[in-house]
Amino acid sequence: MVFGEILNKMLKTEKNAVNRMYLNEIVIKWKKIESKMEESDEPIPALVEALNDFMHVLQNPKFKYDAKTNSGFKSNIELYSTSYIDDMIEMLLKKRGILNKKGVFWGYTKFTTNLKFDHKSIFGEIKDLGLQLGSSPKFLQLVQNVDLQYRLSGTRKFIKHQISLPVLVFSIVRNISEDNFIRLNYHAESAKETYPDAKFLIIVETIDKGYTPDVSNSFVDALFILRKQHKTQKTHLISAEVIELLDSKIREYTDVNHRKEIDMIKAKGILE
Repeated sequence: MVFGEILNKMLKTEKNAVNRMYLNEIVIKWKKIESKMEESDEPIPALVEALNDFMHVLQNPKFKYDAKTNSGFKSNIELYSTSYIDDMIEMLLKKRGILNKKGVFWGYTKFTTNLKFDHKSIFGEIKDLGLQLGSSPKFLQLVQNVDLQYRLSGTRKFIKHQISLPVLVFSIVRNISEDNFIRLNYHAESAKETYPDAKFLIIVETIDKGYTPDVSNSFVDALFILRKQHKTQKTHLISAEVIELLDSKIREYTDVNHRKEIDMIKAKGILE
């Protein structure tokens, strides 16, 4: 898991004795979260409650950097990143049993863009049609890798390429601005140009009060705000309801039978 790997890497490189003690304490608590994530029958509300408890532990003032003692952790390091969300999404995908399918890759990678043949002239000696492949920035995503080969009719030599079809693309940010949304909408459009069934999901912890992205008029399929914001609370808890909605969407996008049910409801208004 991504967050566990971050902790292990920090333990290997940390030389400050106090920080190592802090990290060992955090690792013990995180392993309990990992155990819950690995239990396929663990209900989402119970997992989210444990995750909120862990996030509360991370906010303990003793872990914050103190310049006087040169101990503790600065707020901009990976320990305080959104990597725990990566692990939560992986847990939801594992429940669907799709990560072991042939050609499927899960993790931070690029998807193929701008597929086109760029051969200048068909009247000269043709050896290659000049298939050009672009690539997106790296996203946390589920891709279907496809080995593509072609040859000119009447020739023997095959030209081989591998393309990565974006099935589920996740963009995970702590907070989203209008500029960020415009940029992500562009990448969502690129994903659908490569693979029309691609789903592009944005997951944020919080959102600015003065800005509400217009998802309905975009290429983004859904935006999930994990932490419900309340005026009376300084620290906002991760919402189990939102995680359950995310789980429902993942099921809708990956379960063929479930998608048939959805289509039937839309067509007839009844399940038969």
